[in-house]
Amino acid sequence: MVESVNHCGPQRSRLAIVGDVADDGAVKKKKGETGKKAASRELRERAAWTAMYRFVVGRTDHYADAADAIGLTMPQTTVLRALEPEAPVPMVSLATTLSCHPSNVTGLIDRLEEQGLVARHACTEDRRVKNVVLTEKGDDARKRLCSLLFSPPAALRRLDDDEIDALVSLLEKLFD
Repeated sequence: MVESVNHCGPQRSRLAIVGDVADDGAVKKKKGETGKKAASRELRERAAWTAMYRFVVGRTDHYADAADAIGLTMPQTTVLRALEPEAPVPMVSLATTLSCHPSNVTGLIDRLEEQGLVARHACTEDRRVKNVVLTEKGDDARKRLCSLLFSPPAALRRLDDDEIDALVSLLEKLFD
């Protein structure tokens, strides 16, 4: 008998790291199989990636709380995070970065501009291009947002000091 475990399910408490990967990304686990010996390297890598993804991306409440704390919507905070202080960005480039249509960016920038968080300026080389830049107020809001977003979630308190050090070391190794 084969049990199907779908990694995309929101209620998974433990990740299966045994069996075969199905076409739909689910893991097929044979009854009675346990441990890493039964799992392929690829499946263990998938389990690690899924755990990291679920831990970070699965915390939309954390992101929503940070957005609420500074009085912005989640899409507005995404724009704020995409901008760097004193670095004008063309609106079309911002749309590409955000993977959305330029008309969506226009609406977001309109609302951020009304709050004094960003300013639009014509590009000096091409007047058709509008650049967006953070204002001082926008830079302050971005700093508050980043401070809130990068405050560690309570779940990390379940790890002892050695486990935190090991986790940091392993994740940094992925960037080398």
